[in-house]
Amino acid sequence: MRSLLVAAFALAACATTPALAQTARGGHGGVSAQLDVLNAEFSAAYMRGDVEAILAAYSADALVQTPEGSVIATPEALRAMWAPIAQIQPGTTHSLTSTFRQFMGQDEVLEAGRYAITSRASDGEEHFRLGCYTLLWRRIEGRWLIHYDTWTIPRDHQPHCEPT
Repeated sequence: MRSLLVAAFALAACATTPALAQTARGGHGGVSAQLDVLNAEFSAAYMRGDVEAILAAYSADALVQTPEGSVIATPEALRAMWAPIAQIQPGTTHSLTSTFRQFMGQDEVLEAGRYAITSRASDGEEHFRLGCYTLLWRRIEGRWLIHYDTWTIPRDHQPHCEPT
């Protein structure tokens, strides 16, 4: 079943239906604005180290693929993956910037974008981590939840993170 989901996701990501494809700031009935708010809430939860708020952003059957190649498919594994952020250092920042959204119907949106995380080391040196992410949002019982999540390994330089 999971391989079928991943195959369907990959196929859908390649397909472009002109009536449904829109870029990040498009509209589609205000859905883009709603997803921007949810991305900001996710970042705020990350900066607070609020594991429960981050977990609440995911669907019950979410699939997460980490840059290291782990595939996380259970709520328990998702909790274990996010648990370390509870120890986040004060002053850490996190942001998500959508660079592309493809509406795949009324209840699914494929999103690509850029993430940025800054933190300060004990010696005062500031560290920047930048990378790209891909989400599949699914509307479930009126709520937009992350159904699929993956991201690249952080970089020191500004990644492109936009479709070409």
